[in-house]
Amino acid sequence: MGDGYGPIVVTKRSRSNIQHPASNASMTDDSARELLRQCVIAVPGQMTSAFLALQLFLGKFDFVVVPFDRIFET
Repeated sequence: MGDGYGPIVVTKRSRSNIQHPASNASMTDDSARELLRQCVIAVPGQMTSAFLALQLFLGKFDFVVVPFDRIFET
């Protein structure tokens, strides 16, 4: 984990207007939080760094635990 790389949030649907704020995008952290809180997010486990990072960013959020090698297909 570190600045500018993983863990990442991916989506099944193309959302061309969504980019990371550090990449000169128009989306702010607050607007990203608002968007993500409307979603059910697949996480690789509740005891993972990915879950912790997302929980630190969002607070409470809806999620489903999916093995990491099945997240993209889910």
